[in-house]
Amino acid sequence: MTVVHTSDKITVLKMSMPQKLVVDEHVYLRNSGILPSMKHDKFLTNYVVHFNNKVLPAMKAPTMEVTFFKLKKGKSKRQLNDILTSVATKPEIAGSPYAPLTWGDVEGTGDQIYLLFGWESLEKHKMTVQQPTFSQFITDLIETVDFTFCHVEFQTIYFAMASALYL
Repeated sequence: MTVVHTSDKITVLKMSMPQKLVVDEHVYLRNSGILPSMKHDKFLTNYVVHFNNKVLPAMKAPTMEVTFFKLKKGKSKRQLNDILTSVATKPEIAGSPYAPLTWGDVEGTGDQIYLLFGWESLEKHKMTVQQPTFSQFITDLIETVDFTFCHVEFQTIYFAMASALYL
């Protein structure tokens, strides 16, 4: 999967099996019609991310959470993996039709990770993480990483790409 930062949003662009980038050429994006649909002409950063689980369930969701983590000084990927593994087993996450929670390292970095998860809506995401059972998860996360996230309605672009590339 490749994750592209543009000036005001994060866009997840491409998936293959196993979860690894196949196309990373901006020319491809421009020629495919994807770049114009993003309304951006210049890329700031292009990452290759190796996810630990399938990403398709998150992409099928009405709203996909894309979270970027940067480990704080003195913190390790193992600590973050333990935190994410603990939340991934909560019934609200594991029982979701958009499970599993998936995350992966940014290739070539030692401290950057992306997470993907599908939600019914932004409101459902907010309601879920505001539950008391998630308070320790949030505390542990804040102590371990700096993070930014966004919500993407991604289905149309992804499935247009999938039908063009995989059929």
